Amino acid sequence: ALSALWRRRKRAAEQVNESTIRLMTRVAIESGAVNLSQGFPNEPPPREMACAAAGALLCGASADSAAAAAATLEATGPRAEETDALNQYSFPYGAPELRRAVAKYYAQRFPGAFAYDADENITIVAG
Repeated sequence: ALSALWRRRKRAAEQVNESTIRLMTRVAIESGAVNLSQGFPNEPPPREMACAAAGALLCGASADSAAAAAATLEATGPRAEETDALNQYSFPYGAPELRRAVAKYYAQRFPGAFAYDADENITIVAG
């Protein structure tokens, strides 16, 4: 019964299309290209811009209230060197290091039960 359920789920999973971002990320990795399908900045965003965005999100009922919040954040908020300011999207199918660790974990606990290829068979999602 379990193997029949597994086969049905495997067939359903095989019908899920790869997202465009995942496809472009995979192709970029395979070809050694610069991946422009995701944001991977080398430097933090300009502090003034980050504070303006946060001010607008937190207190954006008016332009004046957003600007006041941005000024307060600029004066009192943490500096870029105090935070992880290199914001970026994570890989849509999970960090490669984490996928490899999960594959290794299951391969050790259930040897030969499944294919444990981190790039082909393991996906990590939030939630």
